[in-house]
Amino acid sequence: MMGVMIMAFSITTSITTMQRGFLSVDSARNLSLASQMMPSEIEKMRLSKNPLGKPRGI
Repeated sequence: MMGVMIMAFSITTSITTMQRGFLSVDSARNLSLASQMMPSEIEKMRLSKNPLGKPRGI
């Protein structure tokens, strides 16, 4: 009986650890994707015109 309880505890702990690991990997992917998108979006904003009709970057 004690062995079953120890196995259940260890399996539960390992599943929790795996979930945290997968969450960290997902966060890293999203951060990487955002950092790849930022330069092009900033360039689009810089080249677009402001409400007065002048380019923003000048």
